[in-house]
Amino acid sequence: MDIKKRFTVVFSAVIVLMITACARDGFSQWVSDTTKNTPVCTASNAQQHPKACTDGRDGIIIVWEDFRNNHWDVYAQKLDYGGYAQWTSNGVQLCQNNNTKTQPVIATDGSGGAYVVWLEQRRGSGQLDLYGQHILSNGSLGYGTKGFAVDSVPNTPESATSPANAAICEDDNGNAFVVWEDNRTAITLSSRPDIYGNFLTSSGPAWGKSGAPVIAFTSRQNTPKIIPDGNGGAYLAWISGANVPQSIQVTRLNNSGYSTWGNNGVEVYAGANGTADISRNPSLTRDGNQLVISWETLNSSNSAKGYDVYANRFSSSGTPIWGSASSPVSISNNWNGDQTNSIIFTDDSVVSSTGNSGIMVVYQNDASKNAISMTRVIGDGSTDVPAYPNHIFTVCYENASDGSVANQTNPVAVKTGTGEILAAWVDGRLSTSSTTVSSIYAQRLDKTPRRYLGPNPS
Repeated sequence: MDIKKRFTVVFSAVIVLMITACARDGFSQWVSDTTKNTPVCTASNAQQHPKACTDGRDGIIIVWEDFRNNHWDVYAQKLDYGGYAQWTSNGVQLCQNNNTKTQPVIATDGSGGAYVVWLEQRRGSGQLDLYGQHILSNGSLGYGTKGFAVDSVPNTPESATSPANAAICEDDNGNAFVVWEDNRTAITLSSRPDIYGNFLTSSGPAWGKSGAPVIAFTSRQNTPKIIPDGNGGAYLAWISGANVPQSIQVTRLNNSGYSTWGNNGVEVYAGANGTADISRNPSLTRDGNQLVISWETLNSSNSAKGYDVYANRFSSSGTPIWGSASSPVSISNNWNGDQTNSIIFTDDSVVSSTGNSGIMVVYQNDASKNAISMTRVIGDGSTDVPAYPNHIFTVCYENASDGSVANQTNPVAVKTGTGEILAAWVDGRLSTSSTTVSSIYAQRLDKTPRRYLGPNPS
């Protein structure tokens, strides 16, 4: 099937309305019927790879790759708390030229808008650089119609810089940190990439159009993730080749981008099986001034178990709180199949003895098929709510209308100011046993299954 048709996306969202929400909104276009939902973009050709952030006002801003103009562009749309689109129908084009633009990432500006960064071949075929845009609360473009360079090294071929896997976060002061993998330093490529970064303000990138080094260590540094630290700096996690085969490292950056936990940060998980375990895909959130992190680790001792999800909490000085680097919190409890692509949030419960909030972790769960699940752990770091065996909250577990298996994969999610989660994912429910159709659906959920979540599938 033609990719333009096969990946045509209908962004959708579902909510079971509560009386309190109705009182707040007056009217809402969220519906409880999962066959209807709320379209975000129904433009011609393909839309794919959505990313999202909060608008800071209990709504969501979604950015995606879009082929409506017969080349890949980046578009964005904002939905308010009631599910109503706030910007141009089918989204705002963030960069108005004919270059290929892919892999957008997004962070709120705290004022109803967002900073977005993407890969673009502006210098010609094969010459990839990072460009950025500041889309304001009203949908206008703060960086002009073509955006500003975030990582562009003049007269340098792609192989020498190779920006990849960009990540972005707000600084809680109306600006944003962006980090990425970069090969520009003059050391053998087998020991690279490094982590480079930039700092986006309403006026543009503050660290120049080429960015600056953040983690430059004598091993490979990959797939950075970043969140604000609540004090004008940021918490940074990445995959490091300093430990065999690879580990997740974390550090705290000050507002100048300097690592305050050492040149290579702190190791998150040493692995129950030593060097045989591979850790990857960290997801970060913050509780007060503490870092809370989830990730997935391969169970190398039992291939049927695949990847499991774990979590831990770190003090502002880099000390693990819920256990050591070899004994973190288990989220998926050694289940069969892979549990991957986790997204971690704090909830509104607090353990009085420590002052720590609990966590909600949304993830892709293929214990039986690819579905979207959530696990909740209170602030002591050891107690699932509800208790085993009913401790899995199901966000989505839906087959196609003809009864064939329809996978739900690649979740993204944001947390509202009221403590709820707005989640979206790639969904195959419109497929049949002979035709694959990839759509995007969404759900609103909280820490209790009675409101928005279905029962655990048998």
